[in-house]
Amino acid sequence: MERLAARTQGYRQHGYQVLWLLGRPYQRQLHLNSKALKFLQYQQRWGLFLLFLDTQSTSVRLLHHVLTLDTEPLTYQTIRLDTRSQSVLRFRQLAPKINTPTLPDTHLRHYYQQLMLARLRHQRGFDALQVACYQRGGTIVQLPTWTMPTVPQLPLLSVPYLVWHAHVFFALRQQSGRLTGPQLEALIWAQLRPLLARRACLQARGTLIQQLITTMITMLSEQQVINWQKTEWHVNSGQLRWRKH
Repeated sequence: MERLAARTQGYRQHGYQVLWLLGRPYQRQLHLNSKALKFLQYQQRWGLFLLFLDTQSTSVRLLHHVLTLDTEPLTYQTIRLDTRSQSVLRFRQLAPKINTPTLPDTHLRHYYQQLMLARLRHQRGFDALQVACYQRGGTIVQLPTWTMPTVPQLPLLSVPYLVWHAHVFFALRQQSGRLTGPQLEALIWAQLRPLLARRACLQARGTLIQQLITTMITMLSEQQVINWQKTEWHVNSGQLRWRKH
């Protein structure tokens, strides 16, 4: 094990990416707490991905563009490759076709949000989030609709995405009304940092974290929680109110 760790570290120092191949014990049904997710890797063509080795057929199963949506099973796309007829270099250059997930329409989205809140009661972080809401004068069901995730995201958090969205909601409620770009990024990062899961095999962690922050800013802007005016962001207090029962 020490030799393998030293060799892996040497590869990283010379700019190589280690491809982790997972065996049968990791090939059970994937969910957010699966041991396999400790070996999530990233590259631009494949997004977040996992590689599973089938020793009987000597083929490799690539699960690429792995995504999560709160309380739903992980989504991913699969390709099976014959390692006997394909070199590693050619394998790494593979650019699989991406099937973009379709978004539910308004009434189905509302139904999903209600179902998600019911399921969240059994997931890690629910009780702590409920307490945090109580302390601020509301409840989970009173959170603004924009905090409810409806788009699959990168499985990089140790808790549901709703927890992060809610903490951004709490933090924005404390602002005076104006934020520079760096101030907004720092605010979002402060809420994100304690919620990140350990993903030891990710070499592009910084890039992916910045992607999460950028996605959050885009969502806040689209939902009119913040508005860009000249050189800074203006916080819309109307979008930072608790919903009525």
